[in-house]
Amino acid sequence: MFVSHYEASRVAISNTEFDGRTDYSHSCNNDHYWAIIIGGKGDKITLDKNYLHDLSGRAPKIGSSEGIQTVQAVNNYFNYNTGHNFDISSSGRVLLEGNRFENSKTPITDASKAGKIFNVPDSGSRTTCSSSLGRNCELA
Repeated sequence: MFVSHYEASRVAISNTEFDGRTDYSHSCNNDHYWAIIIGGKGDKITLDKNYLHDLSGRAPKIGSSEGIQTVQAVNNYFNYNTGHNFDISSSGRVLLEGNRFENSKTPITDASKAGKIFNVPDSGSRTTCSSSLGRNCELA
């Protein structure tokens, strides 16, 4: 599991398996709840090519009461998550690109509308990245 604090700037978490199977779960369903919490003031974090499975929430939780958290989540695979994956507060700034969700009940919480999120849901949206990023966005 991963928790950020104190301006974790330019951190990449990649090629990591977050296996939430546990006998001691918050929801009494054998799925871990606290997977990734990104809440440090000024965090700049990339989640790339990770495998997150058997979790029940906060996979990841992005945001806090202080500062801005900037996250790029690209090419991650979410599977068998019984609760929610992305939970983004108003201080979160997130680019979701090329992620795959299977057997995930809630890929993004309704409360995440408070954050600034850019997602690439279909091939027609790919070119909208070019003005900001200088390239097309990727699909899963």
